[in-house]
Amino acid sequence: MKKTLLILITFLCVLVFIALPVFSEDNPKEVSLSSDKAGIVKTEGEVTVVKTDGKSYKAAEGAVLTDGDQLFVGKGASVQVAFGDNLERTVRIEENSEIKLTPSESARLTILKGKLFAAVKNLAVDEKFDVRTPVAVCCVRGTFFEVLVVADQVDVSTYEGSVYLQSPEDYAKGLAAVSWVNRGSRTKAGIGWHALVVVPMSSADVNRGVGYSRTVWAVVADYTKRRGRKFYEGISYLDPSNLHPKSPWKNLGTMDKEEKRKKAAAEFNDYMKRKTEKKSKPRYGNWKD
Repeated sequence: MKKTLLILITFLCVLVFIALPVFSEDNPKEVSLSSDKAGIVKTEGEVTVVKTDGKSYKAAEGAVLTDGDQLFVGKGASVQVAFGDNLERTVRIEENSEIKLTPSESARLTILKGKLFAAVKNLAVDEKFDVRTPVAVCCVRGTFFEVLVVADQVDVSTYEGSVYLQSPEDYAKGLAAVSWVNRGSRTKAGIGWHALVVVPMSSADVNRGVGYSRTVWAVVADYTKRRGRKFYEGISYLDPSNLHPKSPWKNLGTMDKEEKRKKAAAEFNDYMKRKTEKKSKPRYGNWKD
């Protein structure tokens, strides 16, 4: 009887242990980006990721993003996101911007407000990389361009390659493109637009844009040099509300939520640094179940 009871207790303990979140070298899970996912290659300042279930966490380099994820970029902040397993499509999102990601679709993201720079190369003949705005869809065919959305107007500047614009209605119907914005040109579109006025940019503006494209690609090159093409799933625990109940910083006295978030983010960055340098495993404290 005692032996049977001991076996039963042992079995129940194993079940409880399996059910608890485990933080180890395997969590976050290391993955390569597939065509329906995106990943953060650089972040500066306050950038928040909001998942489709409403949970949010502070954006971190290496995080995997999926359909429906939203990015809120605060004042003075920025974030750069790469798409696909070869990381040859990337966008840099500037401060005071709101973005919704749909990496599995032809329109990879929607910019609701703010500014972004998109850099795309080596598109296959049948491949698309499009950017939605509230009033137009920017269809990319290998280029570097800028999109600025303010209220009900979108400004598009093309520094390399070509972009064509369509109204959301024509885009949904699959109609042929009629409004091209080629290298060295810019245009504006508002609600209900039918024809665009495309004007040339100054040589200085074009050169600045081309120079900035090198900076954007350099971020991707730096990421791949340090981490290859690996990203990490399961890092939503950066939100203190999602931390393991026995995390050493779960209950940090009088520290407010933002301080806890920063503490968690610092620990995650330490985790990534140690993993990159192939040193010892990160220390998350001695958790005893």
